[in-house]
Amino acid sequence: MTEKMEPMNEDENLSIDFEEDKSADTACSVRHTLDDVNKLPFEDTIWFIDLSMETLDDDDDDNGDDDDSLIHVLTIRDRQNVVIHKTCTDNSLNIEQCKEVLIHCMFNPPTGVARRPVKVICKHSSSSNSNLKLDLSDIGITYINEDYTKYVDHRYLQMRCCNVCRLRGTSGLFKKCGSCNAMLYCSKECQVKDWRYHGQMSHCSHKLWCTRMAMYMSNIDKLKDLPFTFTNETTLSTFTETRYIEFLKSHGIYNQGGWRTEITQQQSVTFGELTDYNDDDDIIVLPVESCILDDPIISVTDLQYSWMSYYNCRGFRMDSPIAILMQWPLTLFYIIKHCLPNDYPNWSENFDGKNLLVDIVGVEKEVDILPVFKELGYLLPDLTIDIQMYGKEISSKIDGHVYEVNNLKIKVFKGLYHKISTTARAPSVVIGFNAGLAAYKQWSQTLVKLRSQLVPAYFTDYCEYSFDCSRLSVEELGLGTVSDCCINPFRCPVRKLSAENDLPLYCNGFLYHLKYPP
Repeated sequence: MTEKMEPMNEDENLSIDFEEDKSADTACSVRHTLDDVNKLPFEDTIWFIDLSMETLDDDDDDNGDDDDSLIHVLTIRDRQNVVIHKTCTDNSLNIEQCKEVLIHCMFNPPTGVARRPVKVICKHSSSSNSNLKLDLSDIGITYINEDYTKYVDHRYLQMRCCNVCRLRGTSGLFKKCGSCNAMLYCSKECQVKDWRYHGQMSHCSHKLWCTRMAMYMSNIDKLKDLPFTFTNETTLSTFTETRYIEFLKSHGIYNQGGWRTEITQQQSVTFGELTDYNDDDDIIVLPVESCILDDPIISVTDLQYSWMSYYNCRGFRMDSPIAILMQWPLTLFYIIKHCLPNDYPNWSENFDGKNLLVDIVGVEKEVDILPVFKELGYLLPDLTIDIQMYGKEISSKIDGHVYEVNNLKIKVFKGLYHKISTTARAPSVVIGFNAGLAAYKQWSQTLVKLRSQLVPAYFTDYCEYSFDCSRLSVEELGLGTVSDCCINPFRCPVRKLSAENDLPLYCNGFLYHLKYPP
């Protein structure tokens, strides 16, 4: 559990109970139990042990001998090569002494709170003892020497990050803003810096955003209000990627079919290269759900805009994770069937009532799960649906690929929408999933193109903070504004964790549309 800082106030006076820097002169003889050490938070970093022999100059020799003598030197450095501690002795240090020095450094770092590194690497000169085989596994640290390694599995550690200096570590290294209960800081200096940003960074000052962040946090319960039996686990702020992998494994779908897009470890592969595109491939993997989704929906008219209604309509059990994949076609269905007629009353003036043209912009993982969009055809059985997907970050291997089934056709284009889409095509609606309009400069030209054509346009975002930044970006471009955002009823039921804050993030969590000026 991350502790809270005292709230910032208007006169910017702040008293924070971060532990102050420890004196480097503290005696190494102070003993700490293993329990004491294992209570320390981790910093996601490496420390280095340097073992060497150095010459003691005769000027420093108390015995007055003319001969220089050799001494054993143990130096502990951080990954920036800053010396944390240096010990010189006449005799080489044994294993227990080296471990005591390391533990002393953990409790007495040059700056910040007491902490452990996740890894210690031993370096040595040819004249030093190269066979220092430390076992630090009992204090949770991986130790590496040239001919010896004692590995500790850190996959279960949830690493957080300071919102300012980007220091990474477990939650004990950080405290949250006491007002919004969202942003994480490693020190009062970082919190004050975030509060006082000025000049070109003034729009990022937490002083401007703190109250709104508190409002975002108030929606945590609304966002996790989902009917599935597993959401009491998947919507937790502690649902790490490692726990997500375990969840997928428990359903027999980890690293299988379309589920490969769910874990960021797989995203070193370019979007569009995870799945071989054969129309007969089963990317659903779940046997019951795959069979159900092969058949049309019996009664679409009974479907309401909720996961509960969709699951009942399809006959899925509430413990099925299929919503994680079906969020994409169901969000499209909700926009086309419910939002579009209400938000753009004149949208159908250029629609013949039969052929629906949909452009999806800024695509990424969507191109690896094209077969799930077959469900959109079943949800809109009276229409012929022509979807064109545009994305700059997708693989060139999928450029021009066509997926066609029943009344649905999808064609994929690699490139920016404003550069390669043609004016000859007049889409009924343009949609961008998890857009982040303020985060990427190329969106500005796409927004200009949409404005020039006055095409209905919808976007989803992970969180309200991203939405508010997008709203400001659209208004600064003079392209109108955006609607208020609403919680998407077909959002992903898995909370995404942010390292630097505790804001509730959900894939396709929030939905809004462009509002053009008259």
